[in-house]
Amino acid sequence: MSKLSTRIVLMIKKAGISVLSSDIVAGTIRKIYKNKIPHYTRAVYTDSPLISNRVVGNIFFKAYEKSEIAYVKKYLNTDIPVVELGCSIGVMAMQLTAKTSRPVFSVEANPALIPVIQNNLEKNGIKNCAVFNYILATSDEQFYFVSGDDNTTGYVTVAPEPNAVKVRSLSLSFFLNENKINDYVLVCDIEGAEIYILKEDINSLKNCRQIIIELHDTHYGDMPVKIDTMEKIILDNGFRLQDGYGANKVFVRI
Repeated sequence: MSKLSTRIVLMIKKAGISVLSSDIVAGTIRKIYKNKIPHYTRAVYTDSPLISNRVVGNIFFKAYEKSEIAYVKKYLNTDIPVVELGCSIGVMAMQLTAKTSRPVFSVEANPALIPVIQNNLEKNGIKNCAVFNYILATSDEQFYFVSGDDNTTGYVTVAPEPNAVKVRSLSLSFFLNENKINDYVLVCDIEGAEIYILKEDINSLKNCRQIIIELHDTHYGDMPVKIDTMEKIILDNGFRLQDGYGANKVFVRI
């Protein structure tokens, strides 16, 4: 298939998902399932006002974190613990725990989502996942989280803006040491903050055996950083690419 044909197919798929996730369709799904949305072998409880109809539609039609979940199902190393950065409402955490019986350590920056994650884990009977409310950082600055309209929006800031909530910040290295984590799998979707691991805390990956990640074009200081640049940093630090599509990648240690 040509690049043009592939682009057209992707546009059609996105348009279809947009329609299926509209307020009318997703709102109807919400009512039918009473905010208990089936998702593979789990159920996602969506009664929180932070979970929009758009998100409900994407979960129901399995478009939510589709590539990452596919890679977890196909490639996840189930012999060692998993560290998940960017837990959101717990959809990926539930898929990780469906795949592995090893401990899963899930980190989310938005404090308002922690009860949502815990509710989803509890109602699905999941015992091997611990949830933490931290902002990933490598400096001593105080960070705040500003919530958006739903669980997919919001941002981290160093300024105490209106509606900003102070959140403890720590590096991945510190988190691993604090929780006595040695060999581990890293599952990561933190909207560009992965650059701080790669630029300032690369030693935290020394015992990482596999990375399942969505990379994002971002900035480091005043300089733009592209996905290809971050991929090269990972490859130059002892990993090989196991699989990848677009921004979603799977790396394994050589």
